[in-house]
Amino acid sequence: MNQNPNEMPPGVEQPPKSLRAQTRTVQFVLVAVFVCLALGRLGYNYLVDQRLEQSAAMFIGLPTLLGVVLSFVPLRGRDGRSYALRTGMISITLALLMSMVLLGEGAICVLMMSPLAYGIVGILCGFHQYQQNRDRDGRLQIVLALPLSLMAMEGVSEATSFDRQEEITVEHEVALEIAQVRERLAETPTFDGGLPTFLRLGFPQPQYVRGSGLEVGDRREIHYAGGEGQPGSLFLRVVESGEDHVRFEAIRDESHIAHWLNWQTIDIRFEEGVSANGEVMTRVRWTARFERLLDPAWYFRPLEREGVTQAIEYVHAELMH
Repeated sequence: MNQNPNEMPPGVEQPPKSLRAQTRTVQFVLVAVFVCLALGRLGYNYLVDQRLEQSAAMFIGLPTLLGVVLSFVPLRGRDGRSYALRTGMISITLALLMSMVLLGEGAICVLMMSPLAYGIVGILCGFHQYQQNRDRDGRLQIVLALPLSLMAMEGVSEATSFDRQEEITVEHEVALEIAQVRERLAETPTFDGGLPTFLRLGFPQPQYVRGSGLEVGDRREIHYAGGEGQPGSLFLRVVESGEDHVRFEAIRDESHIAHWLNWQTIDIRFEEGVSANGEVMTRVRWTARFERLLDPAWYFRPLEREGVTQAIEYVHAELMH
């Protein structure tokens, strides 16, 4: 008599249904992860070839594609309920972790992309699960993907981009005369203090500075290493200098920071006065101008502004302590 291929051979104990269900769940999750990695790799390579790796097509479009695919993974529990959301979250987590190995992505890029990836995949898979568990059309998540697809167009062309010019101003009062402030700015900085937590998440770290002086033409080289990317330097030059101000202009940036923003100028203005207790003090106002290179603006603009603000605060504290 022919044996049913789904039956175990005589003498071999049939595994419990719960174990078979768990095995099937693991198999589906593994398939979902490999699909994520394959689509992610193809999409990543295409966007890099088209020089769109800094656009919303990378940070919104790619997660949207993966979310739609993951929402169709046919996974149901023994109770007949859909667990698309759980599958999506597990799959995107493993895919993000493995991307650091297979795609060579740095931890900071994965960290920056994670909230968008989790949010988009969670919305699409969660809506799909909600529909399926109420015996409704489980394909309606595609409707949600349409506005996400439109959002993914930001940064693809100038017509679909928002203003990239940013300006940050930081102001502090120090118990120094203007002449003393200028002396400290003219020295070669030594960054010995600990960086703020935000700047230690995986960004390149300042290692040393070369150059001094506040005369027009004087230069600074700030060398970065560690974190993500190859070591490189940011080169600044003094283009204006007066008794109450000095302006540095970025002439070249070889560090990995240039993948996220484009430094332009740093203005430092001084205003001497007297404090409430009669001591001489100087108000130092730092104004940094830069170009944001990452999209979407609603997500990366506050992150980049926070990073630049903390960088200026750190430099001020190191120079004026």
